Amino acid sequence: MTDDIWDTIIVGQGLAGTTLAWRLVDAGQRVLMFDPAEAVTSSKIAAG
Repeated sequence: MTDDIWDTIIVGQGLAGTTLAWRLVDAGQRVLMFDPAEAVTSSKIAAG
């Protein structure tokens, strides 16, 4: 087990979660992002 420290934990790798993670990392935050889904998918709206 590691002693990693995260500034933010994001649950969900959808459009909103990914955008939020990107902005936070760009601002210097340490972000942990995970998605409980088995496969990477996108919603019909995000897929275009």
